[in-house]
Amino acid sequence: MDVGAGDQGIMFGYASDETEDCMPLTHSMATRLGKTLTDVRKSGELWWLRPDGKTQVTIEYLQKADGSVEPKKIHTVVISTQHAEPSKATRKKE
Repeated sequence: MDVGAGDQGIMFGYASDETEDCMPLTHSMATRLGKTLTDVRKSGELWWLRPDGKTQVTIEYLQKADGSVEPKKIHTVVISTQHAEPSKATRKKE
């Protein structure tokens, strides 16, 4: 049985005009990466992935003279996921 730690949680207390869904850009990007992890695991494309992946995106912003900010560059992307042990990895139906 594959069960994650059960300790995941994300909370943002503000809306942002960075994205169409009014979430901060870092949150939207991390969420899409996490969804992709789930999709390739469930499709069997990366069959050795296990549940409980985590993502984090850090963006460097440029602050303008009027106080507003705009994304300058993606600074860091972290993707962590559980996986089958290489020596014991066997393909199976999920």
